[in-house]
Amino acid sequence: MYGAPFIAAMMIAITMWGLRAKPERIFYLLMATPVIFLAAWLFGDNMGYDSKDIIGASISRGQIGLVMLIPALMALPATISLIKNSEKRSIPFFAHVIHFGLVLMIIGHVLSTTIIDRGTYSHSVTMVKDEKVEWGGYEFEFTDVVSKTDGLEVGDGYLGAKINVYEDGELLETVEPGVLRFDSRARSEVDRISMPHGDLVLIMDGTQAQSLMEGSDLVRIMVYDLPGIHLVWAGWILIMLGSLRIWMPKRHPTD
Repeated sequence: MYGAPFIAAMMIAITMWGLRAKPERIFYLLMATPVIFLAAWLFGDNMGYDSKDIIGASISRGQIGLVMLIPALMALPATISLIKNSEKRSIPFFAHVIHFGLVLMIIGHVLSTTIIDRGTYSHSVTMVKDEKVEWGGYEFEFTDVVSKTDGLEVGDGYLGAKINVYEDGELLETVEPGVLRFDSRARSEVDRISMPHGDLVLIMDGTQAQSLMEGSDLVRIMVYDLPGIHLVWAGWILIMLGSLRIWMPKRHPTD
């Protein structure tokens, strides 16, 4: 929450750098900055998902997200323009590629993390075997329990649940979130479905492992629909590629 204004300021600074040849536009941008906070206050709760959840001081996740998202969207065309106007294979070119990756990562972070509350039970889905349960526009069907003790690369045992995931009545994929058991503790094994808009992540609640081993027909999972998560990965890749290219030794001192 406290870092949002700093991230917004960084995105505005990138936009200003892209507009440095047009000082009058920079002036208008600075004058319009309060409008960003006003828009976030008025429309932040309309971003969907968990955007209405209050984080603190009567400020919602959506409001914080919009404070960062609006400047990031403004910085997007600015960084593209900087890349186009830079000499190819030069240090400034790859520096702007890094900035572009950073902007993508911020946008993806807002959509997949800021407005998603991963600590609320509204993401908990309880299923009875062979019965479909609807959540967030998807249907989930628990079909079988998978138990393994041999042939594991790590851990002493594995317990998973086979779940069919449907959208609009059509099977998207069969996933298998589970729990990997060690001598003294257990670790949840995550499964996910990658889609054009983002990832659907399913995490098994490890506290029910014993009941499933005893033949229970109930399984409980945590489900997170993470839109824009691909932008985070794309941003990281661009940052890494740009950084590696800058760090590479030059063939000639004058390059």
